[in-house]
Amino acid sequence: MRAWYDAEMYGPFPHFGGVFALGLIVVVAWSLVWKGLALWRAARRGDTAWFVILLILNTVGILEIIYLIITRPSKTHHHAHSNSSAE
Repeated sequence: MRAWYDAEMYGPFPHFGGVFALGLIVVVAWSLVWKGLALWRAARRGDTAWFVILLILNTVGILEIIYLIITRPSKTHHHAHSNSSAE
């Protein structure tokens, strides 16, 4: 007689098979996009400490988004630069 739960077929998540796999793929993709953007900016800015922290810690994009917000170029600096080039 076969058990109602086949561990070989479903692993540790008997009721989440496809949903769990799809969710995992979405979370990994989300995390990789934000990690890539944050690591790129940290490398361009020469922020070695931030680069290492972002590389080692996996926060599913939360720390990466915070870093990108903190280090975004100010609007006044960008705006002033574009005006001076027009003169």
